[in-house]
Amino acid sequence: MVDMDAKLEQIIEQYIENEEYFTVNRARQYGKTTLLELLYQRLKKDYIILDISFEGKEDYFRTLDTLADGLCYEFQKVLKRSGYPELARIFEDPGNDKLPIQCLGERITILCGQAKKKVILMVDEVDKAADHQIFLTFLGLLRDKYMMYQRGREETFSSVILAGVHDIKNLKVKIRPEGSGRERRKADSGCSKAWLLQGNCKKDETEMHL
Repeated sequence: MVDMDAKLEQIIEQYIENEEYFTVNRARQYGKTTLLELLYQRLKKDYIILDISFEGKEDYFRTLDTLADGLCYEFQKVLKRSGYPELARIFEDPGNDKLPIQCLGERITILCGQAKKKVILMVDEVDKAADHQIFLTFLGLLRDKYMMYQRGREETFSSVILAGVHDIKNLKVKIRPEGSGRERRKADSGCSKAWLLQGNCKKDETEMHL
């Protein structure tokens, strides 16, 4: 438990407080879900946590519409459960059928703008979406919104945590913009935040070993 407490402190101090978007990956039975639950319990007082899982949600990835509708449903459910019914209503009305992901992005902006606390997105079993190009569209939306957030132009999640068993690295490589061979090697290095952030980081400093 001491090791887990130390890991929680590391994640909070190095990632959450610095508003990082990062990944957690480890084989089953190695404490990934336990760590996420403990992290949720530690953070829920000071943050609004949208903790969702893609376990059994394969139908979400059929089209952009089903993904947007599925995420709206998940966000609404979590917000109601967490005691934020007024914020849950942001995700109730039907979205724009022609631009479902963009409409979802606008709802996220409204949520984070109206919330009195910073909002964190925590997604477990994210590797269930690894083979779906549609999910990469959503990750691209998160990336664009994060870059605007860094410039002070838009409200969005202060942190995003993607947790899974495998394929997390593959997701990071797929959504990185085309660049030099050096950039591609850095994406392959296992850097937990390489999928969204620029900068130098070493595997031993950023990989979430549970």
